[in-house]
Amino acid sequence: MVNPRILRTVLAGILAVFILPVRQVKAASPAFAFSTDKQSVSAGDTVSLNVKIQPGAFVAGFRLRVSFDDSVLQLAGVTPSAQIEPGTLQTNEISNPVCSVYVCNVDKGYAPKLSGTILTYHFTVLGGIPTGTTNICVCVDQTCDFEGKDMVLDTLRTFTLNLQATPKQEEAYLTDLVPSEGTLEPAFARDIYDYRLAVGSEVKAVTFRTSAPEGCDVQINRYTLYAAGSKTPILITVKSADGKAKSVYVVTVERAQKIAEGAASSALPSGKETSAKNTKAEKALEAAKKSTKSTAGNTARTTVRSTPAASGRTNGSAVESGAESSAENQKLSSPALAAAAVPPLTIVESQMSPFLTGMLAAVLCIVIGILLSLWFRSKK
Repeated sequence: MVNPRILRTVLAGILAVFILPVRQVKAASPAFAFSTDKQSVSAGDTVSLNVKIQPGAFVAGFRLRVSFDDSVLQLAGVTPSAQIEPGTLQTNEISNPVCSVYVCNVDKGYAPKLSGTILTYHFTVLGGIPTGTTNICVCVDQTCDFEGKDMVLDTLRTFTLNLQATPKQEEAYLTDLVPSEGTLEPAFARDIYDYRLAVGSEVKAVTFRTSAPEGCDVQINRYTLYAAGSKTPILITVKSADGKAKSVYVVTVERAQKIAEGAASSALPSGKETSAKNTKAEKALEAAKKSTKSTAGNTARTTVRSTPAASGRTNGSAVESGAESSAENQKLSSPALAAAAVPPLTIVESQMSPFLTGMLAAVLCIVIGILLSLWFRSKK
């Protein structure tokens, strides 16, 4: 039979071998852990440093310090988790190292339980950096429990980031843009994205000849135009070969208003219409001349008859005056002359024929009188 004392000694040895080392490992494991989301960065990238705390650590206060090369990295901000109550964390973001101090609420009488990610530092990689490496160093110290006792949880960790050359950014742009109709306003340039294009009313569609860097994809949304008198925006989209860059050029096509045939004829008189108008005016003028000439002749004859023959004067001035007066009256009274806007006319007609006629008539009357007188005397 096994001696109970020996059995207890063996069990104690087993516990000392297996259980005690485990306790020592647990005690040696750090309460704080750190990690970064990237190991290699290039200009323009962002990198985050996460601060975690192991479950079961009732830490009432601590201090965190993060140092970095500010010629390569720039602090973009610090984000605490929801576990960190407002007013319990203070961070000096303008210093290097960045310093954050946490002190829990003392009015509750206990330290809140923290676990998982409690704090995140965000950094931006500056431009123009050389290839190589850079370091981010994080340190936690001055850890204490609610009673102010040092918890001896100081931890230091350094992260090395690989700096890579900035990848060449592919661009999307046009090198030439030529419309099938009209001229672009302003003239095409790769950095100008809005244009105006005026075309006639008869143009119903516009195509474009384009060119772009190798690998770029060019798409045009339409070619046909809206109705005459309207504006049609045409979008020309350029995408880079990797699809990350895109540019959009807009050409607003202004189609002229369509003019009706009747309106065009009235707006732009033809040669036939002008000739017809001239012919009409000439006819009116000719009719006015004839009417004026006839009136002037009648007036002249009336003037001659009313002039005594004994005076021996032709009275040409009276004829002219009568003709002018008659012509003036005819001008004012004749609608044809008024319509044709004919200038005043002066007509001088020869009065020799009416004078001779009167003289012959007088001689004839005298001869007849003489003959009648001789005939009556012979009867007696």
